[in-house]
Amino acid sequence: MRQSQTGCSKPEILRLLKRATTREVYRLLTRAVGIPDYGDLRPTRQDRNITLTAAARHLGVWPGTLSRLERGQSRNDQLADTYREWLASREEALRSDVAVRRRRHRPQAGCSGHCFVVVCIVVDLPFMARPVALPVLARLWRPEQETTKVQLGAELVGLLAAAFVDRRIDVVADGAYHGKPLRTLPETGRGPAASSPTRCCTSRRRRTPAAVGHG
Repeated sequence: MRQSQTGCSKPEILRLLKRATTREVYRLLTRAVGIPDYGDLRPTRQDRNITLTAAARHLGVWPGTLSRLERGQSRNDQLADTYREWLASREEALRSDVAVRRRRHRPQAGCSGHCFVVVCIVVDLPFMARPVALPVLARLWRPEQETTKVQLGAELVGLLAAAFVDRRIDVVADGAYHGKPLRTLPETGRGPAASSPTRCCTSRRRRTPAAVGHG
C-alpha cells in the first residue's frame, strides 16, 4: 500500500519485495550459527561397550544415521538428547549390575576365601613309610589386612624358634613364601634364651623338621 501511494507499479513493487527477501536470506546464510557438539556420543558409547547397531536398534534409526550424528556430519538435537539420556541410563544400569556381582561374590564369614598360614613339624613315625607334617601353629590371613602371609609365616617360625632354643630349625616353604621376611630369619632364637645356638635357615626342599604352608 505504501509503495502504491508513492506511484510504483505492481511489477516494481514485486521487484522490491524480491530484493528484500533476497537480502534477508543472504544475511541468514552468511551469519555464523553455533552447532551443538556431538563429539561425546561415540566415546561414551564405546566406554559402555555398546555397538553402533545395538544403539541404533534401540533408538529406532539406521546405523548410518547414528554414525553421521556421532561424527558431526548431520544435526538432530532431539535425537542427540535422546541418545545421551539412553547412554546415561545404561551407565547406571552397568554400575548397578557390577555392585550386584560384587555382593554376590563377596566372601562371607566362615565361608571359602579365608587362608590360614600353618607351621608344621616334620616327624618320622615308626608306623609310616614316609615323614608326616604335624601342624603346631596357625594364623588366619585376610586379604584386607596389611600383614602378608610371608610375614605371618616368619612370626610363627620365630615362635617355634623361641620354643626350641637348643635345636636347629630348617624352614621349608613353597614358592608363595619366597619373600624377604623368611630370607632374613634371625641367626639365634628369640625370647629369654636368645643366646642359645638356635639357627633358622630356609630351603625349597625338605631337609629337617619345619614346614610352612597355607590351607
